[in-house]
Amino acid sequence: MARMARPRFAMLLPSISVIITCGLWLWARAQYLGFVCPPDGICTPDGWPVRWTDYTPIALELAGMLNVPAATFGYPLYHLVHEETSKWELIALLFGVAVQWSYIGWILDTRDGEPRPQRVSRGVAGAMGLMFGVFILLATIPMYHVGLVYKAVGLVWSFLICRHFLFFLRNSSVAHGR
Repeated sequence: MARMARPRFAMLLPSISVIITCGLWLWARAQYLGFVCPPDGICTPDGWPVRWTDYTPIALELAGMLNVPAATFGYPLYHLVHEETSKWELIALLFGVAVQWSYIGWILDTRDGEPRPQRVSRGVAGAMGLMFGVFILLATIPMYHVGLVYKAVGLVWSFLICRHFLFFLRNSSVAHGR
């Protein structure tokens, strides 16, 4: 009888990554306000600047590097620290982070399990995953509000995503002519 994998990483990784992302976002917001509203700067009485900039705080870039697949949909990152950013945008970003790390945790939890059956759906999932990996590459490299390190991390994420989904294609019934 097959042993069922316990979802330890599938539960632990999203929790930790959402907490880290929230902390980095709060730190980035403080960095942003310190940049656009220095002690002698022009600010509203509630502490928000009259002007804004497309400066992306380092903490927000770190949060983005940790979560490139989810953060790509939050592009441009700098708007996430502006006062007018809706709470729903932040909730959607954190939901994407949780889904991303749940999937990674699930992969880690089931890595030593039984081999998956060869189905056409694996080939379709593999093709869609490869397209997603290429999309991440094409979206991350031309970003102009992030540094070179962020782009390099995006390249690594893209490589890992494509590598992961290539195994889907190799193990699908399409690859074996069934």
